[in-house]
Amino acid sequence: MNYMETPTGLKMVMNTDPSAVGIPELIRDIYKVSLSLSFVLWDFITNPLI
Repeated sequence: MNYMETPTGLKMVMNTDPSAVGIPELIRDIYKVSLSLSFVLWDFITNPLI
């Protein structure tokens, strides 16, 4: 099991095989993408292209 807590208090847990490697980096990458995506979606909602 891998665990990450962000500075904002978001907790992310991923169940993996004990022999899996690179999982902490994967969790960080997933968090970064989700954070970026939320900013893109918020910008689109507040400033539509139309």
